[in-house]
Amino acid sequence: MAEILSITAAPDPGTARTLCETDRRILKVLSNRNGSYVTGTALADAVFRYGFALAELGRIDTIEFPVITADGVAVRLQITVGLFADVNIAEHPTEDAELLDEATTAHLVAKADGLARAGEPFTPDEVRELPWLGW
Repeated sequence: MAEILSITAAPDPGTARTLCETDRRILKVLSNRNGSYVTGTALADAVFRYGFALAELGRIDTIEFPVITADGVAVRLQITVGLFADVNIAEHPTEDAELLDEATTAHLVAKADGLARAGEPFTPDEVRELPWLGW
């Protein structure tokens, strides 16, 4: 079984690691115009989701999340996501530890959810009932 590398907050990545077991043997690689970065599956999905939500609104943001270096060390990385800050995502089969950072993942998902457009579009009947349209 593969190991899971878990970072519980945003502290020094060298001191906040714990290991447990899982069947998952796939990490994800995030790529942008500056490079490619191996990170956990949930982290990569959260980064991508937040970047997509920002892009839909024409906004950008700089975020920080953990990645795994070529030496297998977990470090924190800052990248820009959102409009014109393309981020691609790919699976990375590996025997390496799965990288988890539940606090960062939850934070990015919450930020993405906060940007989601609320509500449904009006139906044609609802539009006809709007008094200011004068129909």
